[in-house]
Amino acid sequence: MDTFVKEGLRQNKRSIGKRERVASVDAQAAIVRVLDAAASEDDLTDRQVEGAVALLITYQHGMRPVQALCLDVTHVRFFRDASDDLACVLSFHAAKQTPGNEFELLRQVKPEWVPLVARLHATALAHGRQRLFNATGPITFWDRAVVLCKRFSVQLDSTARSLRHTGAQTLADAGHDRASIQAFLGHKSAEAASHYIRASFKQAELINTALGASKLYNSLLDISTGSFVSADEIQLAPEDQQIGAVVGYRLVAGVGLCKAGQSSCAYNPVTSCYGCPKFMPSLDRESHVEAIEGMRDQVRLYLKQGISDETPAYRQLTRALAGAQQALTLIDDRPKNHG
Repeated sequence: MDTFVKEGLRQNKRSIGKRERVASVDAQAAIVRVLDAAASEDDLTDRQVEGAVALLITYQHGMRPVQALCLDVTHVRFFRDASDDLACVLSFHAAKQTPGNEFELLRQVKPEWVPLVARLHATALAHGRQRLFNATGPITFWDRAVVLCKRFSVQLDSTARSLRHTGAQTLADAGHDRASIQAFLGHKSAEAASHYIRASFKQAELINTALGASKLYNSLLDISTGSFVSADEIQLAPEDQQIGAVVGYRLVAGVGLCKAGQSSCAYNPVTSCYGCPKFMPSLDRESHVEAIEGMRDQVRLYLKQGISDETPAYRQLTRALAGAQQALTLIDDRPKNHG
């Protein structure tokens, strides 16, 4: 007769094979959108920042809550990369290892989300706390991620465990071998990785090491920013929904539509639109080129005036520039990706 443990393992393998624990692409897009938005907010509470870091550690790195809760301030290392941007590496304990065989898992945080970790790290130091997180257990840890998502009108139905499985399955779907998946999971044996590879329904080219440059992230961004609209659809839409503004020294119009309408938005049009879930970008690539040039004009003006690149306005411009560039890439790839 099977023991409880063996039956549990059998059920675990069966659920992997059926891909029952993989979060939907829509759910992943929502998580990316929440983390991008949280990284640009200056008024998050300490608990919301903690929830954001809990979410990014689980989603990007597939770590268990217990591994995140073991982090202390010395496990967080900041440095300047080749572009002089702030970068961050986290050092996790590999869980479920036999005594004497413990090892560390080094993971680099996605560049856009580094400010979230920096804020949590600064809070821990300010309160004289050795541990990075103030949460006392896995339930509190994940509850804060759920609350953070609610702030941005997203219901987090995924669990930390399901996001861990999602990360492993994503690597298998993208063509990674057992060693890569084993390293991601922090397992001593490659056996678990084999189940994800067998469950994979496709073998694509390897995703880039940086999440932000991966094909997976591109598709998630496509979803998170909404559907593209044609120039005719923009012309026929109510004027309040048509996005236009003076950006830099340029009058920029036709970049897309706002589902809510510009009069209902407290943020600057165009520069705050890219990445917003209510934004429907235009298929006209020239409008995005004009927006990019306008934002570059604004960046040059900031540099001339000596405005720090750490200010919220400067950071918003750089994020908007990245979003506009991404829109161009998606438009250029659209015939190939969407048939």
